[in-house]
Amino acid sequence: MNRIIIITGGSVNIDFARQFFEKNEYEYVIAVDGGLKYLHEIGIKPDCLVGDFDTIDDETLNLYLDDKTIEVIKLIPEKDYTDTHTAMLKAIELESKEICILGGIGTRIDHTISNIQLLFLTLNSNIKARIVNENNNIYLVNRDIVISKSEICGKYISLIPINGNVKGVTLKGFKYELNNYDFDPVESVSLGVSNELVEDIGQIFIEDGILLLVEAKD
Repeated sequence: MNRIIIITGGSVNIDFARQFFEKNEYEYVIAVDGGLKYLHEIGIKPDCLVGDFDTIDDETLNLYLDDKTIEVIKLIPEKDYTDTHTAMLKAIELESKEICILGGIGTRIDHTISNIQLLFLTLNSNIKARIVNENNNIYLVNRDIVISKSEICGKYISLIPINGNVKGVTLKGFKYELNNYDFDPVESVSLGVSNELVEDIGQIFIEDGILLLVEAKD
């Protein structure tokens, strides 16, 4: 599989989700528990269902449980991994080159943080992974990258140290540039918040460490 999308429960803007599927093609679709109701509403059939199914109504769920072409991974409520974690592992097992979590950000801050942490599972496996919703595009960076002003999610770009110190960060093409700067997760944790691109192309150089990169709009 080249591209896999995981749609979760929580807060998903249905209009954004519909437009997102219209603009992006995925070879495999995983619905996580309550995420199934969003797929059902926009008329997309999942390839796989994952969850303990405590946040999806039985009427909708049964429409898909009876479909033998859909793989069902039924979990018990008392489990070590979240439903989304299990879905992420499934996507990795399928040898995806790109994984997108649609949703994953909602009123439960514990689930939001956990979902962001799931991005670490793919970081060193040559798998692109991100979390998207109508206001954010979230991913991890541990190497030099180039980003385009015409392709980012919104006006703001935030770079946050998420796993200890991040050494030798250089930013070019940004409103606030850096030159060989060392991020400290305590002393400079908010220094990289709400930066902006002023050039068509922005360059991020990292000597060592991991940054959480958030493209965001209000």
